Amino acid sequence: MSIYKRITMELDNYTNWMRLSVKGMDTKEDYDIIAQELLKVEGIKEIAPYTNKILKLRYISHTFKREKLLYTLRRLGYGLNHQENLHVIKSSNENKKGG
Repeated sequence: MSIYKRITMELDNYTNWMRLSVKGMDTKEDYDIIAQELLKVEGIKEIAPYTNKILKLRYISHTFKREKLLYTLRRLGYGLNHQENLHVIKSSNENKKGG
């Protein structure tokens, strides 16, 4: 296996969680629409279960682009309550081993 492929595979294991307050996401149906489309965005790995007007997503650090997230939300007719609410709440490496 090439060094490039090994590095890329390792980088794919580094993820962050982001918590967003979404303007217009008032119901579970809104969440379902948003989640379905956001899972198509490159770098988004997982979206946490629905909570009232809060969207929590896990993304791969080196492939995720915030601009694509914002574009997708706007295209669907949603927005963020505050631009500054795009923030990382937790970082993780899925391959960490306890010791």
